[in-house]
Amino acid sequence: MLFTTLRQVPPDLPGAVAAALAAAVGPDPAPDLPALRDFALMLAHAIDANCMGMAELPYHNRHHVAEVVRAMGALCGQARADGALDPALAVLGVVAMVGHDWGHDGTPGGDGRLEKGAAARVLAAGPLSPLARQVVEAVILRTNPALVPENARRVAGDLPPGPLGAQVDLLCRLANEADVFASLLPRLGWQQAEALAHEWRGTPNGETVATFAARLSLLRTYARFSPAATRMGLASLCRRQVDAFAAVARRLGSGDCPNEGAAALDNMPRNLALTIYDDTLADTAYEGQARTA
Repeated sequence: MLFTTLRQVPPDLPGAVAAALAAAVGPDPAPDLPALRDFALMLAHAIDANCMGMAELPYHNRHHVAEVVRAMGALCGQARADGALDPALAVLGVVAMVGHDWGHDGTPGGDGRLEKGAAARVLAAGPLSPLARQVVEAVILRTNPALVPENARRVAGDLPPGPLGAQVDLLCRLANEADVFASLLPRLGWQQAEALAHEWRGTPNGETVATFAARLSLLRTYARFSPAATRMGLASLCRRQVDAFAAVARRLGSGDCPNEGAAALDNMPRNLALTIYDDTLADTAYEGQARTA
């Protein structure tokens, strides 16, 4: 609801950074944190200045960055409260996400090119300690969508820790979740998908990203949530959306699995399909509440 409301007014990246930092570390008095906070706010103002007088991308714009930053602050704050993340790393996670899309050109990613450019811009923006530079660069580079499954496996213990340790591995996973947080929300997610389709128009990705099949794939890609995201309810929210696809299949008599529901919806007129899915999702939520009542 907050993200939807904030999209009705001009983007406020410095405000998002301030809110994210408060959520990430609260009133922590550690002496090294004010300098990192100042760096994060400086980045926000630099990106704002960069966008002055320019037409922004449909998806990768300052609204997206502000949402990602707020989500990262909340996720880092939860991980810190759980004892899984040091305050300084929580702040560095916010710093990284302020600049994670800096210089994005609107083309589909996956090869790491966009992330390398963003990391270079952030590291050139001002002084950071050698360790802070390593952490910020690692987090930005690992927002590459192609690395999402690997990041999840590291946090789950299926792969050995990365060179900067388990806490930075967790930070990278939180960054992935923050990057798509708004897109995983039931209503705003469709708006985001349409914006991305517009941004990628003329490419194969642009033709498919707003389909129901693509929506289901996105929800499944992020199915292995961090403990912080699970505690915040994101895992159960996404499971409910996947369950709704299976419920659609049953309602339409096209099977009993989510894939069949998505395929059936993609074969319908768009507005009708959205209505059927939204109604089914609402019923699925009601059934879930009834089972736990």
